[in-house]
Amino acid sequence: MQEKKFCTGKGEGLWHRRFVGCMVFLSLWLMLATGCQLNRESAPQAQTIDAAQALQAVKETLDRSAFVYDGEVFWQDAGSSSTPAALVHGSAGPNRHLYVRLSVGQDAAQADDMDFYATPEAVYIRFAEDVAWQKADVPLEVVQGELQNWDPRAHLGRLFRLAESIRYVGGQTSDTLTVEAILNPQAMTQELSQDIQNRTQWAGETMPPPTEAPPSPEQPSATFPKGVQWTPESASQSDRGAQREGPRADQTRIIRQLSAGRKVDDRLSDTPPDHVPSSGIPALSGTYTVMFHAKKYEPIWIDYRERAVYEDEGQRYDDTTRYRFTFRTFGAFEGPPDTIGIEGKPQ
Repeated sequence: MQEKKFCTGKGEGLWHRRFVGCMVFLSLWLMLATGCQLNRESAPQAQTIDAAQALQAVKETLDRSAFVYDGEVFWQDAGSSSTPAALVHGSAGPNRHLYVRLSVGQDAAQADDMDFYATPEAVYIRFAEDVAWQKADVPLEVVQGELQNWDPRAHLGRLFRLAESIRYVGGQTSDTLTVEAILNPQAMTQELSQDIQNRTQWAGETMPPPTEAPPSPEQPSATFPKGVQWTPESASQSDRGAQREGPRADQTRIIRQLSAGRKVDDRLSDTPPDHVPSSGIPALSGTYTVMFHAKKYEPIWIDYRERAVYEDEGQRYDDTTRYRFTFRTFGAFEGPPDTIGIEGKPQ
C-alpha cells in the first residue's frame, strides 16, 4: 500500500510541474502575440499601403476639401543666400474655387500686394490700391496656368504628372508619414517649354505694333519693314499706343506676379516672343516632399525644391526655387473679404 501511494504522489507531482510549465509557456506566447498585434496596430500605415497610393489618397482628400493655408517662396542663386520672393495666404473651396492674397517683393515695405479669386469660369484680380475686383485681362488658360504656382491642389496634380519615383522618407510615427517624389527632368523640360510658348505667344499677340520713325533727310531712301508705312498720322499711333500702355502694363504686372513662383519663370518672363535662352531650355531638377496625417490623409505641409541651370548671352545661371505650403484649417473656405465687382458673389 505504501509503494502504491508513493508512486501515485510522484505521478501527480510530475503532472503538476508539466501543467505549470505549459501555463507559463502559454502566457509567454500570449504576451508575445499581443505585443506583436499592438505593434501592428500602432505602426504607420506605410506597412500596408505604398507611398504612391498614400499620396494619391492625400491628393483626393485635398481635391474634395475646403481648406486654408499659408505659403512662402524663396529664391537662391548659386553661391548666394536665400531671399524671400513671395508670401501667400490662401484658401480653397468646393468647385475649384481659390482665393489667394499674394505679396511679392524682397522688401516688405515695398512689396507688391495683389489678390486673386479664381473660379472655373473666370479669374478676378485686385491690386492693393484697388477697391473693386476686375476680371483678368489675360487669356483664361494663361492666367489659370500661372495661378497654379499658388494652388497646393495643382502642385499635387503636377507631382503625379511629372514624378519619376515616389517613396517614404524620414522618421515615421503612428500619426504622420512623409513621402518624397523625384520629378522627371525631361517631363519638367516639356512643361517649361509649353509655359514659355503660352506666355510668349500671348505677349506677341497683345504687343502693340511698332511705330517707326520717319526717314531722316540724309537717308531719303530708307526702307521700312514690310507692311509698315510712315505717314504724318503716325503721331496718333503713338498716342493710341500710350492709351494701350495702361491695360498692357497691368497685364504684364499680373503675369509677373503669378510667375514669381519660380525663379526661372520670373527671369524668362522678360524673354521676348519667339526667344529662348541661347543654350536652349534650362536643365531642370525638382523634388516634392509631403508630410501628412497617416489616418486622415490630410497634408500638414508640402515642400518643393526646383533647380534650373542654363546660359543666356554668355551668362551662366544656377537658380533654386523653394515653395513651402503649410495647412492651417480643413473644412473652411475664407473667400474674398470684399466681393465688389465679382459676378455671382462667392458663398
